[in-house]
Amino acid sequence: DELQNTTGDTFEYTPVNAGTYSVKAVATDGGNAESSVTDIVVNKLNPTVTWPDVNALTIGKKATNAISGGSGDGVFSISGDVTSPLTRANNGEERQIIFTPTDTTNYNVLTKDVIINNK
Repeated sequence: DELQNTTGDTFEYTPVNAGTYSVKAVATDGGNAESSVTDIVVNKLNPTVTWPDVNALTIGKKATNAISGGSGDGVFSISGDVTSPLTRANNGEERQIIFTPTDTTNYNVLTKDVIINNK
């Protein structure tokens, strides 16, 4: 979109999404014209998330049980084998809980490292 202002030197524009926006300023004074272009970067945000309680992992349950109970506008997943029930052999195993927001254009995917502590 092009913005024009003939009465002053202040412009306002609210971008809809994260990304890079080019801004070009042209100043004219009589017959002289000067211009400059710069990029403005609107970064993605980290979503607000309540992480699930991984202490809920117990022997005989699948790792996916650990991702219930979290909240945020998106989906939780967990790395590693999610189809087999956990055993004592999984004790101390490192995993990642991954939160993928619904709006990945404007929000970052978040991860949290966890260690399985089977009871």
